[in-house]
Amino acid sequence: MSDELPSKLERAEEASSTSPAGVYRPDVDTSGVDERRLMRKIDFRLVPWLALLYLLNSLDRGTIGNARVSL
Repeated sequence: MSDELPSKLERAEEASSTSPAGVYRPDVDTSGVDERRLMRKIDFRLVPWLALLYLLNSLDRGTIGNARVSL
């Protein structure tokens, strides 16, 4: 009887292979994750890059405007 039923590991592998890009994994316990700490860590890594890209974007827009005026 136990040979007919898939084991817990087989079900977990099947669930992870059928979910898109491993988004949902029922075998992973996330109850111990501090969400505030995680978001702060993501913010500290992501916000400086976004600020740099925003600065470069504004410099590029200013340059395009000056180039158009000088033509």
